[in-house]
Amino acid sequence: MSQEQKFAVLIDAENVAPKYIELILDLMSMEGAVTYKRIYADWTLPQNASWKAVLANNAINPIQQYRYTTGKNASDSAMIIDAMDILYSGTVDGFCLVSSDSDFTRLASRLREAGKTVVGMGEEKTPRAFVSACDKFRYLDILYSNSERAKSQNPPEPAPARKGNGKSAAQPQAAQPAKAKGKKAAKEQAATPVPAEGQVFSPPYSQRVLDEIAGRAPAPAEETMEKGGITSLGEIETLIAEIIAKQSDDDGWAFVSGVGGALGKREPGFDPINYGYKRLVSFLESMNRFQLNRVETGTPNVYHMMVRDRHAHQK
Repeated sequence: MSQEQKFAVLIDAENVAPKYIELILDLMSMEGAVTYKRIYADWTLPQNASWKAVLANNAINPIQQYRYTTGKNASDSAMIIDAMDILYSGTVDGFCLVSSDSDFTRLASRLREAGKTVVGMGEEKTPRAFVSACDKFRYLDILYSNSERAKSQNPPEPAPARKGNGKSAAQPQAAQPAKAKGKKAAKEQAATPVPAEGQVFSPPYSQRVLDEIAGRAPAPAEETMEKGGITSLGEIETLIAEIIAKQSDDDGWAFVSGVGGALGKREPGFDPINYGYKRLVSFLESMNRFQLNRVETGTPNVYHMMVRDRHAHQK
């Protein structure tokens, strides 16, 4: 059995909100064991007081870094120095760098040069350079919005109250969800996409992706490269088709696992979870362009998933 990978989670508090902490740790629990949890900021500033309860509840070690110059992000240098110290200690297999700041681009590249896995996390505004420097990147604002929307759509059922004789007491009728007020709110409710089978929460709520679903023109490619942001569905579809063309057999079929590996290398910002899907297979199934096939191996419960580009096969 392969040993679980160990990660150091380093968080730039000046570029991430406290509400994301539980999401960050949940995502990293799927990657391996988190052995370092450190967060960097000038904790003497009043605006950082909201972090106190979050850090205590999640056992995150706050690292103090004073601001010696106005307008400079003092926590950047402290976080970079700590990352290099941890790297040379040889105690971790990878790093999670949490920030929307491009200043950590060189750090991510240096850690990968040393053979470490680098998981980046930040908001959709994260510059493309930092996203590309990581092995994979998770968009926290998109995932958080999806999670909150899912909670509001599927609230937990209250436990029935019990009387002293053990019988259930009559329960008051559940409160009906508040109706949207105004034409704008009603329009937004009607436009909410219906969750598809296999999705984590619901369709991705990145504005660029919602625009694409609605048929509105996406932002120009040049603007996307400068400002960063989740890669559009059209760009991902084209990239997947190119990878399938290179990896496919004579009948046009390619292994989904191989396509996923190549896709992650070509587009670090791509992860099915960023688009609302648990698995790559579910994501591919949502795109009409691709055909999937399950191939049995002869061993019980062991099979291969294959994918083919319908457009190329029809030519």
